[in-house]
Amino acid sequence: MIKTAAERGAKMPGALEGIRILEWASWINGPSAGAMLADLGAEVIKVEDRIRGDPMRGSETLYGSSMVASGINLAYELYNRNKKSITVDMAKEKGREVVYRLVKNSDVFLTNYGKSLAAKLGVDYETLSKHNPQIIYAYTSGYGSRGLERERRAFDFVGQARSGMMSTMGERGTPPVLMVGAPTDQLGSIMLAYGILAALVARERSGIGQEVETSMIGAAMHIQVLPIGVYLLQGREMARHSRTNTKSPFSNYYQCADGKWLLLSEPQVDRFWPQICRALGLEKLEEDPRFNNVASRRENARELISILDKVLTTRNREEWLRILGEEVGIACSPVLSIAEVVNDPQVLENNYIVESDHPVLGRVKIPGFPVSFSRSPPEVRSAAPHFGQHTEEVLLQVGGYTWDEIAELKEQEVT
Repeated sequence: MIKTAAERGAKMPGALEGIRILEWASWINGPSAGAMLADLGAEVIKVEDRIRGDPMRGSETLYGSSMVASGINLAYELYNRNKKSITVDMAKEKGREVVYRLVKNSDVFLTNYGKSLAAKLGVDYETLSKHNPQIIYAYTSGYGSRGLERERRAFDFVGQARSGMMSTMGERGTPPVLMVGAPTDQLGSIMLAYGILAALVARERSGIGQEVETSMIGAAMHIQVLPIGVYLLQGREMARHSRTNTKSPFSNYYQCADGKWLLLSEPQVDRFWPQICRALGLEKLEEDPRFNNVASRRENARELISILDKVLTTRNREEWLRILGEEVGIACSPVLSIAEVVNDPQVLENNYIVESDHPVLGRVKIPGFPVSFSRSPPEVRSAAPHFGQHTEEVLLQVGGYTWDEIAELKEQEVT
C-alpha cells in the first residue's frame, strides 16, 4: 500500500512539482493526461465553462452506472484527481483575458477541443504563444489535426474501430470485438503526457515552447507497431488468435478443473520439454516425434492442444500455476477477471492499486501508478475538485487578481 505524506514523514516533492498545467478538456482523452501529470506533482488547473463544465460531471452512465455514494461520479473522480477547478466564460473578452493572465504563469496548456473552436475563442497556440512564448500547447483529438476528418466528433469506440484494434481482437473467424473501459481514450492521454514531458525537456534545454499533438487513432496504432509493421514490410495481416487452431500450443489458454482459465506463454518450449511432459503426466510424449521439437509441434498443434485441454482439466488453476510456473519455470499466468486483478498481491505490492482518503467516500482503493520513482514518488493528494472550487484561489495566486477584480468578474458572469 502506498504511504501518505504523513506516513512518509517529510514530504518528498513529486517529479513534476513546480510545473503548472492549464487543462481545458473534457471527458477522458485529455483529462486523463492531466491526472497522470498531477499524480507526478504538477499543479493542474482545470478550466471549465462557467455553466456547463466538463460533461463528464453529469454523465451518470458509462458502461453501466458511474455513480457511487453521495452522488459522487466515479468516472469524473478517476480522471480528475489531484486537480483544481476554475470556471471561466471564454466567449467573453474578459474571460479570455483571465486565461491569458494564467497562461503567462503556466508551463502547459492542455486541450482536447477542436482547433476551430480554440481559434474562435482565442485560445489557439498562435494566440497563447504571444502571451507566453515558452508555453507547451498540448492537443489531443480523435482523428489527428490534419486531413478532412480532423474536426469530426470521436469517442473511444471510434478510436478502436479506426485504428484497426477491433479487427485484431477476439477469436479467429468471429466478428470484430470492442474492448470496454475506453482504452483508446486512455492511450491518447498516455501519449499526450509522453509528448508533454518530452516538450518540457526540450524547453529546459533550448528555451523553446511548442505545440504537441496526438490522437486516439495515432496512439492506438502505436501499440500495434508489430501487426502494422508486418503488413507494411511483408504485405500480410497477422492472423487473429485461434485457441483451437494456433500453431503454438504453449502460447494459448486452457480451462482448468475449477472452471478458471490458465494462459501458457512460453516461446522456448524445447528448453523445458522433458520437465513439461513429466509435470503434465505425459512422459510418453517426451520422445514422441509428433511433439518433441518446435517444427513437429507446429505441424501437429491441433492434436497437442486437444491433449492439453484434457490434461489441464484434471487440476485446479492454482495447482497448475504452482507446478508449471514455479516448479517447471515456464511463463504462464492466470487469466484474471477485473475483480481478481484488483486484489492480486503482485498488483498491490507494486502500487498499481492504492488506498486513498476521500473526503466523502472515506478510505477507498483506486487505480494507482504505472511508473515508480525512488526519490520523487507519485501521490494521490486530493480528490477531484468540485465545480469551480478553486476559482478565487487561482485568480489570486496565479492570475494576480485583487479581490475587487474577482468580485467584478463574478458580477459580470465571467467566472
